[in-house]
Amino acid sequence: MATRWQRILRDPATRFGAALYFSLALHLVQGIWLMRLLDPVDYGRWIELMLIVIYGQHFHLGIHQSVLRQLPLLRGQKEGVRAIEITGTAHASLLALSVVWLGVGMTAVPFLYSEMPRFAFVAVGVTVMEAWSALAEAELKTEERFGRVGLLTVLRSSLNLSLLVLVARYGLEGAVLRWVILGVTMTLLWWTFNPLRARFRFCWKDFRFLLHDGGPILLIGVLFAMQVSMDKTLIKAFLDPEAMGRYGAAAVLMTLMMIIPTSIGQTAYPRMLEAFGRGATPAELFSHVGHRCLWVGGLSVVVASVGGMLMPTVLQWLLPKYLVGVHAAQWLLPGTVFLSTSVPVTYYLQTIRRQRLHAAVSGGGVLTQILLGSIVLRQGGDIEELAMTTSASLLIYLLALLLAARVVSRRPVLQ
Repeated sequence: MATRWQRILRDPATRFGAALYFSLALHLVQGIWLMRLLDPVDYGRWIELMLIVIYGQHFHLGIHQSVLRQLPLLRGQKEGVRAIEITGTAHASLLALSVVWLGVGMTAVPFLYSEMPRFAFVAVGVTVMEAWSALAEAELKTEERFGRVGLLTVLRSSLNLSLLVLVARYGLEGAVLRWVILGVTMTLLWWTFNPLRARFRFCWKDFRFLLHDGGPILLIGVLFAMQVSMDKTLIKAFLDPEAMGRYGAAAVLMTLMMIIPTSIGQTAYPRMLEAFGRGATPAELFSHVGHRCLWVGGLSVVVASVGGMLMPTVLQWLLPKYLVGVHAAQWLLPGTVFLSTSVPVTYYLQTIRRQRLHAAVSGGGVLTQILLGSIVLRQGGDIEELAMTTSASLLIYLLALLLAARVVSRRPVLQ
């Protein structure tokens, strides 16, 4: 028995999973503490700055996803030289795209963030550091250095928590300074620990290959990020930082609720892919999707119900300054349930190679959020009404996704 437990504890996947969950706990603590240290207006400004990273982090156009996919494949095919060439092109391409992003970001900041351009310029630069850290993380994963990845993930969360002393001392300026210190430190560490040492090598053909390979996967990620962040984006466009700050509890709530489907998907998605690889038909796989949706949705309903009842008390105890946004957070709870329930369906569509259909439905869902949210805010609605329309939009998205998945489950597999 001892030997068995030793094998479990030494398993890289076990250590990596433990590191992720420990980092998640630290992230939750620092998130709550950050809200306590900043007043709602400054926290609203912080969320607005975060939108730059949320959307801007995709400027690599799918290179990260392609590297994560192609390097193990090429090594498995005994094409080590080709793997090095692809890595070199990925590095050179990200360098070129970083320059483009900096130019676009610096040009857009005076128009979109005229009230705090200095902080927004910093956010544009931090986005570049995050992209380079993410590429190094992807390359470490392709080398199966999960111990290093877990260690650096915990280190990042620990440093992020400890640097809150800057926020306590300098407020929003300290939060931005913490961002810079964290970005520089982690970028240096990721690339110090990264075993791949490929030279910068730009090849137009390989660049196009990387975009073609990783672009469709990136598109799905961009649309999902928009679904999660569109409510905050609309507040940025139509309201003010004070309203964004009042919406802070709802913003944190959405992030926390998405942990449930993400955690379950990490185990369900590989099994679905394996079954599909053994010859399972789309109809056979779809028969299990309903059970997973019920499982994720049921768990989300329980968590959301308990959270909705306890939220006023918890906010009054931990974050009394944000109690004014409790009703918006409660109205957003159904939307978090709908979005969580949709995740198993997205994994199913990815498995049976229906990425274009998935992207089309997700795009329609984003447009619905924009349309309904804009109408409500233009007519004088506040964050509570926006939370209601967000939940309604996510319900429409879930139903459309389920319908689309059911239809294609009866059709032949795309080759």
